[in-house]
This record gives sequence, structure tokens and C-alpha cells, in this order.
Amino acid sequence: MNQLATQVAIAIQQSELYKQLQTLNAELEHHVQQQTQEFVFNVSRRIGIVSRCIGIVSRCIGIVSRCIGIVSRRVGIVNGRVGIVNGRIGIVSRRIGIGGYCQI
Repeated sequence: MNQLATQVAIAIQQSELYKQLQTLNAELEHHVQQQTQEFVFNVSRRIGIVSRCIGIVSRCIGIVSRCIGIVSRRVGIVNGRVGIVNGRIGIVSRRIGIGGYCQI
């Protein structure tokens, strides 16, 4: 009888431990799902920010490219001097300080 009582006590204890394990597993699963959702949300938000930044940089590159195109059509080199090309009068130069010339 003593042996049977011991085995019943062990079975009850194992049953309680199994229930605790199931509860802890469910809590852990919930925690993991919550953390995963927060992680995915944060990553998605950051990807959105990076995407918007890339768009802004792309537009800036386009503006700079257009500016370079405008400048390259307006700048010329004559006799080793760089100057702004004026369709009517060609390259114009203007004397600047310390003995140099600046093409305008």
C-alpha cells in the first residue's frame, strides 16, 4: 500500500508539473509572438524611412544632374580660361584680386 501511495503521489506531482509546463509554454509562445510583431513593425517602419530617404536623395541627384547640365552648357574654355558662355558676346572675363582673372 505504501508503494502505491508513493506512485500516486509521484503521478499527481508529474501531472501538476506538466500543467505548469503547458502554462509556461503558452506564456512563452505569446511573448515570442508579441516580440516578433514589434520587431516586424519596427523593421517595416525603418524600411519606410530608408525608402523615403532614398527617394529624397534620388530627387536631389536629379536636381544636381540638371544643374550640372545647365552649367556645362554655359561654361566654356577659351585660351585656357574657363568662363561662362554668353550667346551674344562669347566668353567674358573680369579681373579679380591678386593679379588673376576670373571668367564670368
